Amino acid sequence: MGRLKCLATVLDAFLSSFDEKLKPSENERLKKKLTEEDDSHDFFDSIKVSKELGKRLILTETKLVEIFDSFYSVTANTIDKHAPLKKSCKKEAKFQSKPWISQGIRKSIKIKNKLFNFYLRNKFQSNHSKYKICRNKLKHISNVSKRFIIMISTSHTMSIM
Repeated sequence: MGRLKCLATVLDAFLSSFDEKLKPSENERLKKKLTEEDDSHDFFDSIKVSKELGKRLILTETKLVEIFDSFYSVTANTIDKHAPLKKSCKKEAKFQSKPWISQGIRKSIKIKNKLFNFYLRNKFQSNHSKYKICRNKLKHISNVSKRFIIMISTSHTMSIM
């Protein structure tokens, strides 16, 4: 149902931009002809009215560009209103730029950071050694993962050539 409302809004905006470009008296006369409900209104009369409306809509290039620009802006605003793009935060963008950092590596980074903060609060040698061990393992795992991703991407590009 939401998509139909969106489409109806877009079409109304597009058609209203055409209505604005016509002279008000001609516009009212054409609407009156289109909405007449008498018996004399048959198929051929509606064809004449649609041809007359088509003749009125022959616009210069600049007016057509203006109409399209207004239509595009209304369409973009309607789509943004009903189906906005999900904006990613800085943290997500940072991890998306580094494909070798997996979900497991992210968890390890959080653990390493917690160990470091714990060491800063309680400056004991044992806390520092736990942090260093975790840091070194994490560094090794991330380097292996990075090499693996680079190896896969280069082999893929070589197979394409």
